[in-house]
Amino acid sequence: MPLPVIFINFKDIKYLDYTRVYEGIATLIMELYGNHRYLLEDDLLHEDEKIRFTALLYKNTDPADVENAIKQLAVYV
Repeated sequence: MPLPVIFINFKDIKYLDYTRVYEGIATLIMELYGNHRYLLEDDLLHEDEKIRFTALLYKNTDPADVENAIKQLAVYV
C-alpha cells in the first residue's frame, strides 16, 4: 500500500511583508487541503476534525490553525 504524500512548494512566496506572505501560505494550505478533500468523506475524521479541515479548506480560520495545518494534515492522512 503506497503511503500518502503531502507536497507543498513555497517557491512562489516572494513577498516582503508579513501579511502577503501569510496570505500566500494560507492559499497554499487551502490548495493542499483541497488535494486531500477525500478525507471529508465517510467517517475518516471526527466532527471536530471535519470542522477544522473545512475551515482550512476555505481559508476561514485563525493563524494558529494555519501554523499547524501541515502537521495536522499529516496526522489525518
